[in-house]
Amino acid sequence: LAYSSISLADVAAKLGLSESADDVECIVAKAIRDGGIDAAVDHERQLMYSRETADIYSTQEPQAAFHARIAFCLDTHNEAV
Repeated sequence: LAYSSISLADVAAKLGLSESADDVECIVAKAIRDGGIDAAVDHERQLMYSRETADIYSTQEPQAAFHARIAFCLDTHNEAV
């Protein structure tokens, strides 16, 4: 499922957390800070808003990531042989 916004209480329920609303907000804020999710928290309304993301497949980024993975595998193979 994808959400443009979700209440922090719903986040806690979906993740099976029994912490207080402040604790859930801290967990969400840490996930945002660590780059796990691209979102923002509205403290007053107790909501998490996901940020708009561009269509990543319209860029060269997936191809570059795939190329880097293939290059790593080939280098590992060549070093082993």
